[in-house]
Amino acid sequence: MYASGLGYEPVVRTVHVGSTRIINWTLQRDWAAAAGGAKVADFSGGDDSSDGCGPDRLIDLSTAAWSSDVVAGTNSAGIAPAHNTVELPRAVDIREVLVDPTAGCGDDITSSLGDYRIETSADGTAWTTAAEGHFKPADTGRQNAVSLKAGTDQDIRYVRLTKLGSQVADSGQDCAKDSTPWGCKFVDTTELVVLGRPHQG
Repeated sequence: MYASGLGYEPVVRTVHVGSTRIINWTLQRDWAAAAGGAKVADFSGGDDSSDGCGPDRLIDLSTAAWSSDVVAGTNSAGIAPAHNTVELPRAVDIREVLVDPTAGCGDDITSSLGDYRIETSADGTAWTTAAEGHFKPADTGRQNAVSLKAGTDQDIRYVRLTKLGSQVADSGQDCAKDSTPWGCKFVDTTELVVLGRPHQG
């Protein structure tokens, strides 16, 4: 069975028919979902919306991906940052941020998001770095919890994800010797999820 709603993370369960059962469903509100009122306030790194890979794909509750060009850097590390600023529908006290770094748009797995930075803001002007890290191939195909620094998760209206590299080096590739892996050219991210509750105050 499948359950979802506007702005809520979908839940799929296997149900065996043959007896009367009561099944309780608990859906989690994704405050970053466009279906729930969030929107992309600002982005960089090019716009591939015409190919179905634009910045809105980061918050569409689907397996489609937001894709950006790899500019500068070495072996897709230290590239020119490409960011996506998401405006939440209201101020939120964040409980958890999840990121699915998986490649899409016809790119191979080396284009999955590697190095990243997440920032939060109450007003879209003053920003605080909430998390930095690197996703590995084992992190693809799923949503990964990202721990935020203390003091960066309360009364948040804006969340910014910045791509800083792909996973091409994790796959043992060297773009200087062979530039054919897609991770030498593009870096993708499937989804950004923000869980929490409305800020009171």
